[in-house]
Amino acid sequence: MSKSGTPSIFYKLKIDGFPSSYGVGKIFGTIGRSAAILSGNSMNGITIIYENNKALVEKRISKEKAFSYSAFIDLDYDSFSDIAAVNSIKNSIELYYNNQLGDFH
Repeated sequence: MSKSGTPSIFYKLKIDGFPSSYGVGKIFGTIGRSAAILSGNSMNGITIIYENNKALVEKRISKEKAFSYSAFIDLDYDSFSDIAAVNSIKNSIELYYNNQLGDFH
């Protein structure tokens, strides 16, 4: 909201494709910043969006793959969100572990 109380746009980000799955989680630990995760059959990989220094940052994971669903989940109980995603082409679930710096492998 602006000072006058009217809605205003703070950030704008163009997304390549049409997400069919989205969610939120914390990628830098329990006190870290929240992030959005987007995926879909028409998207190129998994997209993670978070705010840094008053700007939106877009991070792509597993480019050249299509995921019908993706979600943040803490697979190794270290308080850092990892990712589980359904690969539409291989009909399989892929797991990506967060290295506690926001990078997924």
